[in-house]
Amino acid sequence: MQIEPMSIIYKYQLEIVDRQEKAMPVGAEILGVQNQRGTLTLWAWVNPKAKVEIVPFYVFGTGHPIDQTGIEEYVGTVQIDDLVWHVFKGRAAKS
Repeated sequence: MQIEPMSIIYKYQLEIVDRQEKAMPVGAEILGVQNQRGTLTLWAWVNPKAKVEIVPFYVFGTGHPIDQTGIEEYVGTVQIDDLVWHVFKGRAAKS
């Protein structure tokens, strides 16, 4: 992980939908995803001075069909109540 000297950890709340987009600084390193008080939450180490890009995220429940189009990497699995969600990151689009 190559992080600039002036970096910070940002928190992003994710919705439980198949696909969504988040504006993130270029080069953001995803640290993990967890349940925070019933909300699917992602943390990333970022350079706040970097340009912003639009990053798609995908959330699928266990047993749900997955269209792998656009999926680039697995982020993590989170349990909220009795449901289990699997989070994936897609290829970023420059803004």
